[in-house]
Amino acid sequence: KAQRAGFARFQLSKGRVDIGRLFADLALLTEAGLTVTQALRSMSATETAPLQRQTVATLLESMSAGRSAATSFASISGIPLDSLGLIGSGENAGRLPEVFRTLALQYEERAKLRSDLFNALGYPAFLLALMLLAVLVLTFALVPALEPIFENNQSQTPFIVVALSALRRGLSSDLALIVMLATLLVA
Repeated sequence: KAQRAGFARFQLSKGRVDIGRLFADLALLTEAGLTVTQALRSMSATETAPLQRQTVATLLESMSAGRSAATSFASISGIPLDSLGLIGSGENAGRLPEVFRTLALQYEERAKLRSDLFNALGYPAFLLALMLLAVLVLTFALVPALEPIFENNQSQTPFIVVALSALRRGLSSDLALIVMLATLLVA
């Protein structure tokens, strides 16, 4: 519907349009007494990020054409339907500043949770990669150096050396296949 009206649609999943900041700025300006159109006009004049400025300009164009705030925000892809519903309700109740503040806080909390999750998963992922690298170094560097020692002494080869040696032989023979499979899994 919004595309037929000629509005630009923006992909928020790429993280370029900061919707949380957009709502925070709108909340601040509308709480100060500006109308939504006046707030968007002010934001458009001061915004430095190109895509953010383009988003504000799209909203301003829609609002200036007499469309509702909910309809105008619907022209930006990625805004959840519940947020659009809140904007519509806030507009009908005359409480858009409070709705903008609530949405700004929600988006800020989502960004914090996303950041916390990434930080929480980053260290274990690093440890896992380091462990894999250590096993590969053991398998391809240390075990080949140890094998002749056990063969020459006629002593029992420890299980771990036998296991890593078998792993090395398996990886060496099917290395190309494993690299291709890993590439497919990562992609």
